Amino acid sequence: MATVNDVQISSIYDCYISDTDIISVRASNGLWGAINTNGEWIIEPKYKELSRFQEGYVGACEDELWGVLDINGKWVLEPQFYGYISPNNSYFAVRIKDTPDAHSKTIFINVKGEQLNSEEYCGVYSGSNFKEGLTYVAIGDTDNHLVGFINETGEYVIEPK
Repeated sequence: MATVNDVQISSIYDCYISDTDIISVRASNGLWGAINTNGEWIIEPKYKELSRFQEGYVGACEDELWGVLDINGKWVLEPQFYGYISPNNSYFAVRIKDTPDAHSKTIFINVKGEQLNSEEYCGVYSGSNFKEGLTYVAIGDTDNHLVGFINETGEYVIEPK
């Protein structure tokens, strides 16, 4: 068990360490919040789950829906999405339909809520964030889909095949 000031972290599964000095932590009440490296709560533990902080943003689950908080714990995007969110300063994936995985749909948005393009991708087989300017996406469903790559402007670099 690790302790940062008065905050005890019982296992590696109870925290997400970010690329900054912020750690998303599950508190003793079973809810998630975030601490700095001094062990001070910067976001009180009141969320069902938090993702890992990236570039000053964190995905937060409240009442079974996901949204995005800033570093001060203020909603940037109100909870309205289904499934884990890993936000950043660019575009990131959010699931927009609460349907069985075969029919779930994913779009890419930014923290302003702007959609990258008009496409809805197959949620199961689409990437979550861009790496080196690209992410993979799928069109169709789990039984019948094609996979391609898009860039950060939403254009296909490799058409779905």
